[in-house]
Amino acid sequence: PTVAPLKANEVTAPFIKGKDFLLLDGLMPDASIKAATIAKSVGVPVMLHAGSLRPGMEELIPLCDYVVASEGFARAYGKTPSAALGRLVAAGASVATVTLGSRGSVTADSRGGEKRPKRFKTPAFKVTAVDSTGAGDVFHGAYIYGLLRGWPLEQTVKFASATAALKCTSAGGRSGIPTLSAVNRFIRERG
Repeated sequence: PTVAPLKANEVTAPFIKGKDFLLLDGLMPDASIKAATIAKSVGVPVMLHAGSLRPGMEELIPLCDYVVASEGFARAYGKTPSAALGRLVAAGASVATVTLGSRGSVTADSRGGEKRPKRFKTPAFKVTAVDSTGAGDVFHGAYIYGLLRGWPLEQTVKFASATAALKCTSAGGRSGIPTLSAVNRFIRERG
């Protein structure tokens, strides 16, 4: 980090209470664990962006409703994306998604109460990539957007995938972020 790391004692309930969603990356484990604990206590859903396996993740995962993991994290955590999905859900995540780059993503959803979580694959949208900087962040933001809109999970993950793919067609981590209308048009045109 380019700023002083957030300390656990700096994370307070007023910072989280009343928010729609909390997205964490586990970079500052003590602060992340405290934030997730507070969020759970006040009914704020929590998503973990698991880009790499970091110290404190084992403690953080059970506090998260949603875990979106990179393929690198999945292989370090569970050897295979499929095994990682099972392990993430067994650890307490209600929904786990592993992103696989140009191969799309795989998701396990345990919210239905079935003995085995529902699993599905979401294909990647094929694009000519110019710059993938920020694609993961865009994926997470679009995923949360779909959840907050109350969309079915399959639609949410497809929307996140489309948004990240479209981001990759433009240069710049921030300047390449597509608008909502551009994403909707892209999905209409590409299916």
